[in-house]
Amino acid sequence: MSATDTDINLRELIRSELLSIPLDQWGFFFPVHVAVWRFLHGLKPTLIGELDAGYDGEPYFKGRGAEWFITNVTNNPRYVELVEDIMYRVTSRLPPSSFERGFVSESELPPLDPAIVDQLRTVVRSQVQNAV
Repeated sequence: MSATDTDINLRELIRSELLSIPLDQWGFFFPVHVAVWRFLHGLKPTLIGELDAGYDGEPYFKGRGAEWFITNVTNNPRYVELVEDIMYRVTSRLPPSSFERGFVSESELPPLDPAIVDQLRTVVRSQVQNAV
């Protein structure tokens, strides 16, 4: 049984990944991609499997749905625009101490713009609807 996106808070998923993924693995917007994967898996687990991803100079995703995710989600121009906006807003507001430590603490992470996250959710959901 799949969850609805009202049950899955994309903004909280993004925040969680930004807090748990080291800054040296933030290239190519990796934390947001991981959060979106988790969002998609919660929304439609028959489309995309459990997260099997990593960062080795660049992100990689493996397993059920990985090719679809890369082709249809991460290569969508509007998706990239929104993810880039989210990440640049976050990184531009981080204190130097975050970069010195290599990770972000809860108190240092700026709030995510709900309107941008809502737009991202809409783009992601449209890709799911096109997949069925």
